[in-house]
Amino acid sequence: MNQFEKIVVRAKDYLTRDYSETILEALLDCMAYAYGSAVEGEIAEFGTMSGKSASILATGVLFNNMKFSNKSGNIDPKKLLLFDSFVGLPEVHAESIDATSTHVKNGSWGPGTCRGLTPNQLEELVRSILSPQDKFQVVEGWYDEVLATFPMPLLSMVHIDCDLYSSTSTVLHYLFD
Repeated sequence: MNQFEKIVVRAKDYLTRDYSETILEALLDCMAYAYGSAVEGEIAEFGTMSGKSASILATGVLFNNMKFSNKSGNIDPKKLLLFDSFVGLPEVHAESIDATSTHVKNGSWGPGTCRGLTPNQLEELVRSILSPQDKFQVVEGWYDEVLATFPMPLLSMVHIDCDLYSSTSTVLHYLFD
């Protein structure tokens, strides 16, 4: 098999993989790097919806907290912070960049859509992986309101899974201010 054929086979393998498998690997790779490089700080996710990636992150925190606390240097255990409105997407203003999104235009993204788990359901899910509860925190509310008052600790890894540009922009501006 020549080099081109090998590339085509690898591309086909990648394209037929389950999307969540790709996300799982990427999140766990990032987390392994943060722990392995002794990057100080907690792990945060913005946008939890179904809790799939929160479950992946919780599992990674559990595993890595155990693995790296026993290594030389005794890396401090990390806490998982999970942020979401828990009421779906906010209203999109007609003059915003989000109004140009195909999903907004066709109505699949609008106020209240993309609502997933409740805060209690997410806490239950994560608690089933990370116990006791002090290893994680669920933070409920719109990012522009919550982040203005939340005492954000140092973060070693951030997973931003927002559907709207405005939400992503709010988080990034807050984190880089």
